[in-house]
Amino acid sequence: MPESTVLSSGGLQNLEAPNQALVHALAAEAAPVTAADLCRKLPKIDQNDPQTIQTRLESLVQQQVLHRFAPYRGKADRFWNRSLDQYATLVITSEAEKQVGTKSDLSSRCRARLKDMSVKQLGDFINQLAASGQLHVGRFLGSQALRYSARPIGPQAMLENAIAQIAKRCSISPDEVRASIVPTDRTTPGATTPIEPNVSDETLVMQMIGQMSPNPSTAGAIVSIAELRRAMEFKLVGESFDAAIRQLEAHAQVDLTTHPDPGSLSPEDREARKLRGDGKVYDMLVVRR
Repeated sequence: MPESTVLSSGGLQNLEAPNQALVHALAAEAAPVTAADLCRKLPKIDQNDPQTIQTRLESLVQQQVLHRFAPYRGKADRFWNRSLDQYATLVITSEAEKQVGTKSDLSSRCRARLKDMSVKQLGDFINQLAASGQLHVGRFLGSQALRYSARPIGPQAMLENAIAQIAKRCSISPDEVRASIVPTDRTTPGATTPIEPNVSDETLVMQMIGQMSPNPSTAGAIVSIAELRRAMEFKLVGESFDAAIRQLEAHAQVDLTTHPDPGSLSPEDREARKLRGDGKVYDMLVVRR
């Protein structure tokens, strides 16, 4: 991924006047453009047919004055005065500004404009932006997958994601979820807030397994680790969920099976099946009889 070559004013002056006009016109563009698009934007006095413009642009690429980019929404190459790294930074951060997403999601939304990068290069570049602080990384409640955003992933983003998940699970709209969490009227004389009993994390997990199992008893129940994690996402998340499963395993209450083909899973699905500590990708949880 070559860096952009910055020409001094003297360097620009050494170019022929028509080529100077092309460089100046591209410098004013917000993104790479095709020769045909650039031709339409040039002043009439500088306009030529697209093929002539194309030839001049290609010559400037050979001189390392401009950069060539793969086609987008068409078959024609695009040109710009900034490098692939600079263009990728612009595309990725602007998409991350619009919507918080996993690396896979962010990559897929940028892929069409960044065909000059392989899928692996694009993923690595997203990691570089995160490491340099140009992207912010965090997790939503109940999810092991990392999310990427142009802004810090704070309480508001986490709350909106939680509302969206509840709406999806309950088959209602996000607005209906918001309406249901408005504080109720507590002015009624004698009204008290019910106190929830102190229940261990392991008990919460076993209760959820009981709800997911078709049998009255949890003995012998088999549930997916990933599905159990999703079902518990508003009760136990992250390390708390992992620790509860490990405790049940240590007390010989459950057995865990590993996934037969982790490579067939998406990165997010693999993360949902991992328990902190050993890096294994688990599949099913079996309650001992």
